[in-house]
Amino acid sequence: AAGKLIAFLDADDFWKPDFLAKCVSFLNEHSECVAVNTGLLTRMHDGSEVIHPSFLRRQNVSAKPFVLEDFYDFWAKHDHVRTGSAVIRKPVIDKAGGQRADLRVSQDLEYWGYIATFGHWGYIPEPLWVGNSRAAASGWLTKYRMRRKHCPTLESWQKRILPRLTPAQFPYFKIVRGRVAAGYAHNHILGGNFAQAKHIVQTYGLEMPKNRLTRLLNGGLSAGRHGWHTACLSVIAHEYVKALFLGARARILAIRSVK
Repeated sequence: AAGKLIAFLDADDFWKPDFLAKCVSFLNEHSECVAVNTGLLTRMHDGSEVIHPSFLRRQNVSAKPFVLEDFYDFWAKHDHVRTGSAVIRKPVIDKAGGQRADLRVSQDLEYWGYIATFGHWGYIPEPLWVGNSRAAASGWLTKYRMRRKHCPTLESWQKRILPRLTPAQFPYFKIVRGRVAAGYAHNHILGGNFAQAKHIVQTYGLEMPKNRLTRLLNGGLSAGRHGWHTACLSVIAHEYVKALFLGARARILAIRSVK
């Protein structure tokens, strides 16, 4: 890439028409920022749309862009970055290096956190990126099978970020790491590596967000070897049921669209 700015976009997502113009304008006006990203709009498998972060759904929210005082604080609270919603200065990428090809899962999250250690991010509070992947979610089980088998350790995921964090950033990083830890434990279970998933829950379980998955994993861990095995099998069963449901729903929507 030879341009001064680098943008990312997955094949099943898209930008609204003014995404690039607004991101370029912001970075031209804010030389102190190494990157900028926008609000998000996700198209669900049932055709509904959800704006994210949630504060953008409130009435009278200002659309005026701003510089984030602390990227990690904002990220921990709002989980606001997706591949495709970010634009980064090319000289920063030249200095930092690219995304890590050895990270088969959450390599994008590692990169946003790593780039944030090189300078400020800006934020445009408008949903200018549209995530469309859930509209075709029925094939993800097969698509991600090999990726999950090669899911790295969480220690590997964080190794480029940790040495560059300030003491003030670390508490917020732990919140983000907890979300990634839950995702990694889930991926390791689905990839058949129950032992690595157990290590993640033992080490980072208290950092994980409180939801159905993490309650199941922490409960299984506290119930001993058989409890942990049962919890892992429950995660796998749930994933297959989910795949069957989404597959059936996708076929129904396809039939309706033809009619």
